[in-house]
Amino acid sequence: MKNTIRNARLKQKISQRQLARTLGISSAAVCNWEAGTRGIHPLRVAAVEAALGLEAGALSKKPSTQSAEGQENHTAGEPPRAQRRTYNA
Repeated sequence: MKNTIRNARLKQKISQRQLARTLGISSAAVCNWEAGTRGIHPLRVAAVEAALGLEAGALSKKPSTQSAEGQENHTAGEPPRAQRRTYNA
């Protein structure tokens, strides 16, 4: 999500401060979103998407990785099944 916000903002040629003013929030909040240290409140997602010219749901989609054949391997941030560990007590 953080790269999506930054890339869309840069494509629109607006600063973090301008985006923050449009949304009525602090520029520190936008900075935190782009750094990945804070998430966007669910009630604000639609306004952020609209301000950045993104399609509805663009910030809610989870990226996934694709194999060379185009088959989904795993969700980004989640290890492939072979690397998952289960612990038995």
